[in-house]
Amino acid sequence: MSSVAASAIRHLEKMVEKIKTGIVVFSRNPPKLLEYIMVKTVIVSDKAEEAIVVMIKKFTNLMAMLQRSLSRSILLASLWFGLLFTMALLLLAVIYSIG
Repeated sequence: MSSVAASAIRHLEKMVEKIKTGIVVFSRNPPKLLEYIMVKTVIVSDKAEEAIVVMIKKFTNLMAMLQRSLSRSILLASLWFGLLFTMALLLLAVIYSIG
C-alpha cells in the first residue's frame, strides 16, 4: 500500500473516531473546516434518523391499536347482525306458518 493511501485511511479512521465520540474542533483552516462540516453532518443526520425511527414506531403502534379495535368492533357487529338476521327469519317463518 502506498503512503498516500495509508495516510488517507488513517485520516478516515480519525474521522470515524470523531463521529463516534461526537467531539470535533471548529477551525478556520479549510481542511479542518470541511472535516468539521462532514462530522457534524453525519452526527446530525444520525440523530434525525433516530428521531424518525422513533416517530414511525409510535405511529405503527397506534395503527396496530386501531386495527385491533376495528377488528373487535367488526367481529361484534357481524355477530349482532347474524343474531338479528336469524331472529328476523325466525319471525318470518312463524308469521308465515300462522298465516
